[in-house]
Amino acid sequence: MIDFIQCNKGCGGLETEKVNGNGTLIFNGALKCPNCNNIYRISDGILEMLDKAEPMDSQSQFEMRIRDEIAKDSKEILSGNVLHDKLEVYSTLKRLGETKGKSVLELGCGSGRFTRKLAENSGCVLAIDFSHQSLLLNRDTLPRTMNVGLVLADASKLILKPNSFDLALSTFYSNIPIPETRRAVTKCVSSSLKPKGIYVLSAHHYTILDKLRGNPVAGKYENGIFYQCFTAEFVKKEMKEFFSKFKTDTICIWIPYISRIKLMRTYVSGVSERIPLLSRLGSLLLVTAIKT
Repeated sequence: MIDFIQCNKGCGGLETEKVNGNGTLIFNGALKCPNCNNIYRISDGILEMLDKAEPMDSQSQFEMRIRDEIAKDSKEILSGNVLHDKLEVYSTLKRLGETKGKSVLELGCGSGRFTRKLAENSGCVLAIDFSHQSLLLNRDTLPRTMNVGLVLADASKLILKPNSFDLALSTFYSNIPIPETRRAVTKCVSSSLKPKGIYVLSAHHYTILDKLRGNPVAGKYENGIFYQCFTAEFVKKEMKEFFSKFKTDTICIWIPYISRIKLMRTYVSGVSERIPLLSRLGSLLLVTAIKT
């Protein structure tokens, strides 16, 4: 997937240099910009494009360190028993639509809970994250025959080939603390999508119940990582510079008492997504944008 990636300095495409692999996948080596001679190392199948000379904000640096630590203890991540993941993954992928044979950009791929699903039918997946340990875990759970490119990068500084991807998915919008950084990520996605390409973005939802209870818009998880909740109107306002066609809904809907029944949780959430009033109460907001 080298043709999809461009030099971080805005110089254009990259060329392979001293690489080794199996003819399809590169395991080790480097990519070089022929214009500025910048070198991007490939180590153990992961392309490293994180520019250490341009540090991230302090909250993002903290998150990167915590996510590296979490990925080192992979037992819970790979168990598939995390309730929120079960409620989230199927409904999120459904918004992307048909993926067979298509090129997919995944931002904030983490340890691969979506990457593994996307790779089953997609033509190719370019998976981006800033946690090296998470990418290693992602790599180790993917069959090497799958057409997946793993990139260590800050998505807000990434430059991809314009009009290259059919679909894009982002699941880390709520963890970006600075509006200008969110704008840069949206700009990257918009530029890299083909005309009529679909972008699905998920974020923590600030529901009417949160407003009535006076819950804060932003906070931190137990591990200290920052998060922010959004209304549909707020996210659309942030994205309208680059996208003009939107659809919004929510997922991960918890119904008191009924959702406590373990075997019913996923089913109840899925049904509730189709009921007008309940469909606005999900803890996750999904925005589906189309490049026009």
